[in-house]
Amino acid sequence: MLRALLFELEDTLTRRDPEDGLALASTTHALLDALRDRGLALGLVAGDVEPAELAERFDTVAPAPAEALERLAVEPADALYVGASAAGLRTAGGLGLATVQAFWFRADDGGEPAHEAFTQMDVLNVADRLARPD
Repeated sequence: MLRALLFELEDTLTRRDPEDGLALASTTHALLDALRDRGLALGLVAGDVEPAELAERFDTVAPAPAEALERLAVEPADALYVGASAAGLRTAGGLGLATVQAFWFRADDGGEPAHEAFTQMDVLNVADRLARPD
């Protein structure tokens, strides 16, 4: 049963703006609030977090998915990884997490996600499907 979501930082929750650096997606806070309302733990996979207020929205921030899972005390089978990079998706999938490839800003080719999301709210739909008991 789904207990947690892990997010890549860049190109998933933020985008790189040439003038302003990292900028939050307009729907990021709504997505995180909706997931939190469903009782799901939230992890951020990132080395450094900017903007800083984003880190406050997560239960943990870790440089790798395995470390985030350990800190959340969640098994890989009970977590969903949302990312845009093929490398991040492969790493998370290799650990046993279900994966969602985020396409709203930019996504690497070559990912083999279990699910695809073209908007941040698509992630909420995937989470709802995975959270339902069989």
